[in-house]
Amino acid sequence: MDNLKTLKASDLDAAHRPAKLTNYTTILASGQPVPPPAAQTGQLIPEALRNEWNDHVMWDARAQKPFVVTRDEVGEHFIKKGCGYFGTTHKWL
Repeated sequence: MDNLKTLKASDLDAAHRPAKLTNYTTILASGQPVPPPAAQTGQLIPEALRNEWNDHVMWDARAQKPFVVTRDEVGEHFIKKGCGYFGTTHKWL
């Protein structure tokens, strides 16, 4: 039954650990100071929040199976992964 909640990769595999993010993203460890705005060079995400977000799951209509998508896999990265374009054959789960 659909509970209308977005699936996380860890919902499919309890052993899944969030992928390391490197595409214009820095994960801040607990207690790590936030650099001043002028020194920030991308997204800053607290580690606890990253772990809560986890990675996303989409449905591949062609393959008829779910696959994991990270926050890094946007734009060209999404296409290189072989995901095609959102709205054509894939749906967020």
